[in-house]
Formats: sequence, C-alpha cells, structure tokens
Amino acid sequence: MLKKKSKLFGMLLADLTMKNVMKHYKAHKDEIRNNRFSSFLRVLFGVAAIVFLCASESFAYEVKYTNPSTNYVVYIDDRADLITDDEEESLVASMKGITEYGNAAFMTSEESHSDSTAYFTEGKYQELFGWESGTMFMIDMADREIFIHSDGEVYEHITDDKAETITDNAYRAAGRGEYYACAALVFEQMRKVLEGGRIAQPMKYTSNAVLAIILALLINYGLLSFSRRKYTKEIRSDEVLVHAVNTFALGACVEHFLRQTKKYIPPSSSSGGGSHHSSGGGYHSSGGGGHHGGGGGHRF
Repeated sequence: MLKKKSKLFGMLLADLTMKNVMKHYKAHKDEIRNNRFSSFLRVLFGVAAIVFLCASESFAYEVKYTNPSTNYVVYIDDRADLITDDEEESLVASMKGITEYGNAAFMTSEESHSDSTAYFTEGKYQELFGWESGTMFMIDMADREIFIHSDGEVYEHITDDKAETITDNAYRAAGRGEYYACAALVFEQMRKVLEGGRIAQPMKYTSNAVLAIILALLINYGLLSFSRRKYTKEIRSDEVLVHAVNTFALGACVEHFLRQTKKYIPPSSSSGGGSHHSSGGGYHSSGGGGHHGGGGGHRF
C-alpha cells in the first residue's frame, strides 16, 4: 500500500513541470480567469506590488546622496515647493559635509497639524531615520516656523542652544521668502559647528546686554530705596507748625526747645522667588534605551 502511494506521489511530482503547468493553464484559461478566488488573489498581489514599488521609489527618489564611508544620506523632501531644482542641487552640496557625522535632511511642509513644529519635525525625522545620528531642518509653512531637530552624535554638538542660535541667524531670510538662502545658511552653520568652528551669536549678545542694563537699573533703585529708609525720622505735627512759622514770620522769632524723640524704623524685608526665563524655540525629548534628541526653532 505504501509503495503504491509513493509511486502515485512520484508521478504527480513528475507531472509538475513548467510545460505541463502551462499546458494545463491554456486548457483551463477561461475557467481560471472567471474564478472569483483567482481574481481576488491577482488584485491583492497587484496592489501589494504597487505599494511596495511606490514606497521604495519614493524614498530612493528623495535620497540625493549616500556617503560611501559612513552610509549616512542627504535627504530632501520639498513638499511645499519652495526651492528650484538648481537650488536643490546646490543645497545637496552644502549638506554632504554633515554626512560625516550623521544623516542630513531638509524638508518643507504646508501640512496643517495639531502638534507643535518641534514635535512635528521630530516625528518626520523618526519616520525616516529612527534614532540614528543626524539632523533635520524643517520649514513649516503652516505654522510659519523654521526648526532644527537633531539626534545621536549630531545632537551632542548641535544642542538646543546651538539650534536656537542657528535659526535666530536664518529666520530673517525665510521671512523675506528667500528659502534657499535660509536653508543654505542653516546647513553651513551646522557643518561649521560639527567641525568645531564658531558661529555668530548676535541675538545672544543682545539679550545679555539688555539683561545687564535691567539688572543695573534694579540694583541702583534698590540702593536708592535703602538709603532713603536709613535717614527717615518721625516729625511731630507741632514741630512742623513751628518750622512753618519760622519760615514765613517777618521779624525776630524765638524757638523754644521742648524735647526730642527718636524712633527706630527697621528696613522692610521682602521675599520673592528667583526669576524665570523661558525660551520658546528649544525643546528636549527623551526616551528609553539612552535615546535623546532635541532642537530649536524660530518663527518668521
């Protein structure tokens, strides 16, 4: 019995050649095409193939450069169509130096979103690179804000403060509609920071100067108030009248000394908390596994 079954199985396998399969298909072609299950499978496999090809070609199209030594990439997705093709090529050249340290991405968006630009940019970054080292510069036209999000090794250099300084230096170009100039300046300054160079910080110096002036005025006001309290003394109403008469009387006048009183008035004490300074551009996000990333931005 076992020998008969094995012989039959062998005959079936021998019959499953490509020639016989095609012969069987041609003989029953109409039946196979009209079969609902067969049609469903063809549609399902077709949709899956289209989705796979579109997803892979879309990402491959946006990757403009891959560093052969680090495998980090330059990624550009100008969905808001803010720069020309020639400007895009020039921007890729400016971004290549960053791929020595991490991925470099430039993205523009007109998409409305409920999250802040900070979390919107972080979400787009993680969709592309996860927690890999790199940086993304976003021009968010919906919220009219530019933002830098960095992660990994890049974030150790382009910190929240550095990101705020860089966007402070570049937001005016975005306000004038010069989006390529804005992006080129951002990536140039990020590359300079990664290479250990220094960048201009005019906004920081201006803020420090204003704070120093305000602090000096407060100190002077405090000293003046303290000196006035120190020499304050109580004067009786009858003494005030005597001095008023002496001031306006014509002719000789005699002043009689009655008595003198002293009253100690201690300096009034005031209590209060320390001052709080918050910066609207920067943020910091953290997660498990040692992940950390963040950035800063500026409205335009």
